[in-house]
Amino acid sequence: MSRQSPILVVDNDARVLKGLTLLLSKKYDVIAAEDGIAAIDLATKHDISCMVLDVKMPGMNGFEVYNKIKQINENIPIIFYTAYHSEHDLSTIINKYRPYGYVEKGLSASILKNLVDSAVTTFQIHKEGEQSKKELEETNTALRVLVKNIEKEKNELAKSIYHKLKTQVLPYLHDAIALTNNRKIRELLTISEEHLTKVAVVPTGETAEFLSLTPRELRVVDLIKAQKSTKEIAEIMSISIKTVEFHRRNIRAKLKLKNKKANLHAYLSSIG
Repeated sequence: MSRQSPILVVDNDARVLKGLTLLLSKKYDVIAAEDGIAAIDLATKHDISCMVLDVKMPGMNGFEVYNKIKQINENIPIIFYTAYHSEHDLSTIINKYRPYGYVEKGLSASILKNLVDSAVTTFQIHKEGEQSKKELEETNTALRVLVKNIEKEKNELAKSIYHKLKTQVLPYLHDAIALTNNRKIRELLTISEEHLTKVAVVPTGETAEFLSLTPRELRVVDLIKAQKSTKEIAEIMSISIKTVEFHRRNIRAKLKLKNKKANLHAYLSSIG
């Protein structure tokens, strides 16, 4: 065991305190206190691994000190060390305070020493467990952030692919199918259209209204965002002005802008 595991011994008898220090300092850094007030102060200032505590002391007795120490750190193992064993009911003390141990003065020093060894080991295991738990929580937090960022990037990529296919590929492919008179080419283009339509899966994070737009409506949306007039859209898409107006009405209805005075170009630009 490393000597970097300080323990606190508390006894108002200077001779007992010196004896405990000599006994335990062979293995541990020992901090000594002659009364309860000093013990509480030292426990506040030092990261102690164990406490050997006299019970009968003037001013603040060992039981009172015990309660104060547990408020500082409830995990510190405390061993009651007393010469007045006959004055206390052992079972009552154990049930009420639940100390790590209760040793009567005058017994073999090895009993106390072995109990201290066990207490320090138990505390260190607990401390290492808490540190591991903290590190695991920090790792889990970092992983959650990483997964969230990956999901966000994946969704953004899915949105980009989705909109490009719906606005810049499928409408033109559809037009090509309608314009070609070659049956073989039409079949190949139709197969390509079907496969691309399957690729254009609905990405997460989009509104249901926006996703309900057809490829032609999305193409109209793209042209409206490009500030093209109804007449210009009709010319670009080779459709009539009435057809463009029909698409515009459908777009407004699906985006819940019907009967509203909202400017369609401004609204579409605001939602990206």
